[in-house]
Amino acid sequence: MKVAIGAVGILAGCLFALNTACAGNGQALTAQLHNQTIDEIKLISANWSLGDALPERFDIPAGARANLNIIHPNQPVSEVSFRYSSGNKSCTFRAGHGVKKSFGWFTPTETPFHWANAKSEGSFVASCTATVSRSTPGQEYSVQFSMK
Repeated sequence: MKVAIGAVGILAGCLFALNTACAGNGQALTAQLHNQTIDEIKLISANWSLGDALPERFDIPAGARANLNIIHPNQPVSEVSFRYSSGNKSCTFRAGHGVKKSFGWFTPTETPFHWANAKSEGSFVASCTATVSRSTPGQEYSVQFSMK
């Protein structure tokens, strides 16, 4: 089962990323969340504006997957983070982009990259995973998150 929260995610991403990213100057993150628990998971916190949507709009039923579309500001380094919980289990998910700098013979080289991670933070241990599944450096990327 998939939950359709993508449209709200786009709105939330644009509000988070301000007008420049909404005009196409940002990096798009497509986050797929897979709830592998036996209970619904609830969005507890996020570092971007949800706009007019209530946090409950982002809840994911047991066994379901949901897509979240977020636009980052087009800055050299940017990160989104959010936390989902179910009972005493909680996962904090993070994804972002950065620039690796290396020094060559004549000029420094900057290589853009994407990253993702997940961490269990509840009073009971949850299995939280994050994998960058598709990446175009300096542009859009996809991340698969799961909570079990």
